[in-house]
Amino acid sequence: MIKKIRQYLKEDRKIIIYPEGTRNRTNLPLLPFKENLGKLLSRENIKIQGIVIKNLKEFIKGKKKKITVKYLNTYNTNEKEWYNKIYNEMYNELSV
Repeated sequence: MIKKIRQYLKEDRKIIIYPEGTRNRTNLPLLPFKENLGKLLSRENIKIQGIVIKNLKEFIKGKKKKITVKYLNTYNTNEKEWYNKIYNEMYNELSV
């Protein structure tokens, strides 16, 4: 996976990564991120932007007619604690 990420970045392409590794089927706003993904990306010195999609579960179930996409802060993967910061920001946004 990291080879593909490197290739896309060299081609100036954008990538989307779902850090939970699966769809969240729990009542929690956000599952824990996969730890190895953070370690791999930390070596790459790239910018990561958090994006949350609100009401997606309810939309899929037909209970809501609209989803909201919110773009969060951008972090550089060489920043200390970037992985925890982006997780906390996403968790807090989804908890509202």
